[in-house]
Amino acid sequence: IRGGGALGEAWHAAARLENKPRSFDDFDAVVSYLVDAGIAAPDRVFARGRSAGGTVMGVAVNRHPERYRGVIAEVPFVDLLTTLTAGKHRLVAADYLEWGDPDKRSIYELLKTYSPYDNVQPSVLPAILVRVDLDDARVGYHEGLKWMAKLRHQQQGNALLLLDISRETGHLGPSDQHARLQQDALDYAFIMSRMD
Repeated sequence: IRGGGALGEAWHAAARLENKPRSFDDFDAVVSYLVDAGIAAPDRVFARGRSAGGTVMGVAVNRHPERYRGVIAEVPFVDLLTTLTAGKHRLVAADYLEWGDPDKRSIYELLKTYSPYDNVQPSVLPAILVRVDLDDARVGYHEGLKWMAKLRHQQQGNALLLLDISRETGHLGPSDQHARLQQDALDYAFIMSRMD
């Protein structure tokens, strides 16, 4: 997601508010390039994102589930309409600078076109690991739970859909090195289990 500003503030600003879908288009373009250039095998693409990067993972799964062998979404911000319209508390106010204020009809309609939870359709899904934390003050754990329930209900195949619920990591992941290694080990075990 362009929120990191890796290529400067103008690059970030060019994918905010009404231009937010550019973040998802960027991700699609990178995946396509890696496969087309022969860098990635088309049947072995895995993706991982955290928080707003989890939004990207949700959009990727909704747009092109066939492109991915597996997806890991950590503390994913996937229920945009509910969260952004739930009240103008401190954390949501900052999100309006990135996503827009859904009280504006045009912003609401745009969010509705890509909000991962609201766009889950019946499809054959890749394997998905969703990681949430019960004490996450930034993205409520209920977002990942709701999204996983809807994915399980709508899936047309028998994809492995896992939910990892923690109370020790918060939004930014574990601060303890041992706990971080355990989390990484779970991610790698998930990926390796899908490589058959």
